[in-house]
Amino acid sequence: MNRLLTIIILVLTFNNVLYGQTHFCDAKKINYKKIALTIGQDEKDSTFTAKLHLPAFNGIEDLQVTFTERKSSESSVINVYRNGKLAKSRELSIRMWTMDDRVKMADIDGNGLHDLKFLVYNFGSGLAGSQSTKVYLFTFKDEMKIVSFFDFAYEDEYDIDSDGEFEILSLNHKFRNNHSYWVYNAYNLTGTALRNVSKKFKYPLWTRHLYRTDRVIAKDITYLERLKEYREQPDECVVE
Repeated sequence: MNRLLTIIILVLTFNNVLYGQTHFCDAKKINYKKIALTIGQDEKDSTFTAKLHLPAFNGIEDLQVTFTERKSSESSVINVYRNGKLAKSRELSIRMWTMDDRVKMADIDGNGLHDLKFLVYNFGSGLAGSQSTKVYLFTFKDEMKIVSFFDFAYEDEYDIDSDGEFEILSLNHKFRNNHSYWVYNAYNLTGTALRNVSKKFKYPLWTRHLYRTDRVIAKDITYLERLKEYREQPDECVVE
């Protein structure tokens, strides 16, 4: 029995050397307010629509956001209205029927104005069912900016370097040496671009898929090896 206990302790010690908790878990996590999104379906043509109406939002007298799924297509159009006038319109590769009916609101980029985050889940089996499209609506004094990408990301945003701006985490899957890994890159919205800031935090960060928890760092992979998964932009990224 003592021998068995010793072996268990050695195994646990070895694992703790190789793996450690992801360091964004220790950072400040964004505090979202959730707002109800009205989602409906036109019975005549089976077109889905989603609507968000905020009478007062960051000094905007009236903000309305609508998503309309194009009939018999794989895409939807997002329209943003400020004070009754169309401010943004963009076609995105999303289907409305899997959209989360709770919109997240918080100041993501640290400019003192609230931003919005919409989530559209993918449909499918296996890993495909874990993917989703994230649609951000960033607010600036005189404009709104749409940021969207498609991957496995499920994490909220974290202020990893405590500068008041929350990092956006993307997540991809990698198979290496007979093991599956999750790979994190980190981004900030800077001006008109989504900028990869992963190297600032020694990212991309790899965690073993299904090893205790998906948030355990795989320290056995060198930084040079991890850099091979550095991505300037997330998959299917839109910034407009």
